[in-house]
Amino acid sequence: MRTETVSGPVYEMVLARTDRSLGKSLRPSAGACDNLYQPTPFPAKTEEQEEANPARPRCAFMMQNGQFSSLNLTMPELAALLGTFPVINAPVIDKTGLTGAYDFDVEFQGAAMAVSGTTSPAAAQRPLLPKALEEQLGLKLQRTEGPIEVVIVEGVERPTAN
Repeated sequence: MRTETVSGPVYEMVLARTDRSLGKSLRPSAGACDNLYQPTPFPAKTEEQEEANPARPRCAFMMQNGQFSSLNLTMPELAALLGTFPVINAPVIDKTGLTGAYDFDVEFQGAAMAVSGTTSPAAAQRPLLPKALEEQLGLKLQRTEGPIEVVIVEGVERPTAN
């Protein structure tokens, strides 16, 4: 086995707005990972949600029910993370030019939620992930061609008995 870099479909993560402003849900992080195990409250929209939402550790990534949040994440880390989402299904390369770490919260309608029928009426009104990134974080994914690292299997042998 060996790896090889080939050209293939990728996304470039860029700033969505011409004035380079960030979305309301993308904030420069004030924290460091020193307090990794000290929970901070999950952002809530109503008093009922405030009581129902659990604490989350600093410098963490959390995703559930069409929401994902992170503390102290860099743009290259966010790009790598987005590339693992099935709805994206391609490597994501950070081209934002943003440095430092950021905190963010995104609400979106997940494809799995829509397929399974578990989408609540409120969740059904949320945008799909690419649109949510643009509206809430001020980031846009642009499809293009770029370098992809692939694994080449050069040969296969049947196992032998010990």
